[in-house]
Amino acid sequence: MRLRVFIPLLVLLLLPPYESAGPSWTWSYTDQCIVFDMALNEDGHIGLAFGYYAELLSPNGHLVFKKPTRGIAYTVALSRSDDLVIGTEGDWIQYFNASGSLLWEYKARGAVTKVDVSKDGKTVVAGDSSGYVYLFRDGKLAWRRKVGNYTWSVDLYGNRIAVGVDDSVKALDLSGKVLFSDSFAGYVRQAIGSGGGIFLRIVPKDGSWSDVGMVSWTGKKLWMKHFNGLVRYIDSDGENIAVGGDIGSLILFSSNGSVVYRVPFLVSTLEVSTARGYLLAGGAKQAIFIAPNGSALWDTRFNWSVKNVRIARDASFLAVGYGYHSLENCQETIDVLRLSGTVEPTETSEAPSYRLPGLPLVTAIGAGLVIVGYLLWREFRE
Repeated sequence: MRLRVFIPLLVLLLLPPYESAGPSWTWSYTDQCIVFDMALNEDGHIGLAFGYYAELLSPNGHLVFKKPTRGIAYTVALSRSDDLVIGTEGDWIQYFNASGSLLWEYKARGAVTKVDVSKDGKTVVAGDSSGYVYLFRDGKLAWRRKVGNYTWSVDLYGNRIAVGVDDSVKALDLSGKVLFSDSFAGYVRQAIGSGGGIFLRIVPKDGSWSDVGMVSWTGKKLWMKHFNGLVRYIDSDGENIAVGGDIGSLILFSSNGSVVYRVPFLVSTLEVSTARGYLLAGGAKQAIFIAPNGSALWDTRFNWSVKNVRIARDASFLAVGYGYHSLENCQETIDVLRLSGTVEPTETSEAPSYRLPGLPLVTAIGAGLVIVGYLLWREFRE
């Protein structure tokens, strides 16, 4: 039994190195409280739902603005033009421009569970805990529609909206018309739009199993994978879908449901992010970055729990959020790594100095072989 536990770890260590250069640490940002959500856009800005604040960081680590929100900032979306949309547990949807000015806000029917924004910042969608979906154009409410009892997920893709509500997935157009609706055996916790359809993460109330799959924009079931464990998060770049959770591995599926790669990872994964075949994952006090061929480019332990991970859509840089949280004190740090190119840090940025580096590859392989040899000897001896 012990041998079965260590072999996946050895397999991960023995994966062939990827020829691309590994990521390099560029800057770090720390503030008080908890990052509940993080968003990256194409030019490298980072939007944060940081406690009771909306925060925007520039690509070189400069704090562009920090503005108070109406209640805990629970969810965030960031446009290509650096407009920041925040949804709060206090029922508010708030829109800040790139300089931090609050351009508009709207009080929803319940706690705002998810927001999304178009690249140009003109269209905003949101879902809330009372089962409503809202759409805004240029800061004006175009419509609101009751779609269920609790909206888990909304995702704006072109002129359509993918919605996970209660135990169903729904597709809406920009006029609010329901294009299709389909129910499942568990809650549809994530619904992510793509050109080929909607990626889904489905879990029951007790979290004892999970389904991950895809339906077309007309509601046709394209494929579905079942897991005897909790899938905590999925992410898609429109072509592939990354899967992580309490399932003993990280998996990248193609849009047709075939496995691109499966990498052993025994950590309980809280979030995953993917772009161009790369996969970034984090959980407990560990984060890992996987290359398109399935080899680990980088695997690092942190002093505190990893809560958030994001990879830019062009795979140019990565962001890892980790921290400690208690009733008396809490703090979160965002570390940013570049896969290629360099960024000059600002005076307010500091080089991260508190990460615990992983073992060199040769040492790790040697240690793994010793461990497996010992376990084989023990197993044959017994």
